[in-house]
Amino acid sequence: RQLLCEARHAAPSVDEETPLNSPRPDEEEPGATGGAEGEEPPPEGGDEGGDLSKNFRELMQYSAADRKAENFMPLEGNLYRYFGLGIVSNYWTVQSLGMVTIFLVQLLSPPACLIQNLYKMDWQHWNFGVNDWEYVHGSNHHGISNLSKHVVATLFLTMFCLNGAMVIEQDRVVSMKISAMLEQIGKDMPDYLKEVNFWWLHAGRVMNCLVVIECSVIVYFAFVLSETPMDVLFNSMAVTFLYNLDDIGGEMGHSPEAFFATHVC
Repeated sequence: RQLLCEARHAAPSVDEETPLNSPRPDEEEPGATGGAEGEEPPPEGGDEGGDLSKNFRELMQYSAADRKAENFMPLEGNLYRYFGLGIVSNYWTVQSLGMVTIFLVQLLSPPACLIQNLYKMDWQHWNFGVNDWEYVHGSNHHGISNLSKHVVATLFLTMFCLNGAMVIEQDRVVSMKISAMLEQIGKDMPDYLKEVNFWWLHAGRVMNCLVVIECSVIVYFAFVLSETPMDVLFNSMAVTFLYNLDDIGGEMGHSPEAFFATHVC
């Protein structure tokens, strides 16, 4: 992958006659004269980030600032990675307390919803099958609304489970990238890992899996207990809100996307 990147970087355009090792026009710094007498200013960030930084937090800031580096690798952010990568220096701020509140909401809300739905279900008359899908013309209980409710609920439940599997796979890939990055930093600069909070990183991986599983079960119970297609839609939106609550740039303003991109990568 690195060789392909370098080959693409060195490939000349159709009308280019300059040597391949000369700087491309889009990479020249503004105001640079070039030639034998001109000297290009040193690049900002990049390979100098490890030399200029004094701790892990500053290293992440240099990495985020140097987005033109060939080895730049963006990572999807959530509040657990925000806390785990040592970006937070003061937990007693409105933003930090808000993100801790989001963590508590994701931790406590799904079990509360599951318990409420378990007690609300009529288990004596519950049966597995599609008998309740029966359509009776002119019926108030088995009319077109009842049939459309079951169809929409099944589509939403299928979509939710498939999306959950995709989210867990993406989280696994990002976790592997973070582990590889921290392993390399531990070899080169072991003192920097003192600011990394591995508890938050592991908690994020566990919480993402738990929330996906719990929300999928909640969606099933919510759809069984729904009376109309509108109830199905509102219940699915409520679960989706809880599902994406910890994402950077998500529904709540405690973790804006621009802030994570500036301070992490």
